[in-house]
Amino acid sequence: MFHTNSTILKYVADYKLNLISPADITDFEKFRTSVGLVLEVIKHQDSEREMEQILTREAALHNIEYATAKVIEGFTDIKMDQDEKEGFNMCKAWTDHYQSGVREGREQGLEQGKY
Repeated sequence: MFHTNSTILKYVADYKLNLISPADITDFEKFRTSVGLVLEVIKHQDSEREMEQILTREAALHNIEYATAKVIEGFTDIKMDQDEKEGFNMCKAWTDHYQSGVREGREQGLEQGKY
């Protein structure tokens, strides 16, 4: 990775780095923490059908942890608000995200004279 003098390279650590690609994962049940949920949401964020299945299947999405919500927000366009009683609700966030896309599509259609 470094294109430099070989005398400097002896001071650079050569660490092994494991990369996880959400697109390549088929079984998210292997993860015992919310990492599996985060990776699954990242993988399927552009598929309305897949996201609906995730939201229906995962009861935990009605109240997810702060750190999980922030990671999902950071990697997707899904913004979550915190409810005092329920915490972060992924289901509501997905519905809001979907409705925002619908509104944006309508506005673009109006601008182009299609509606």
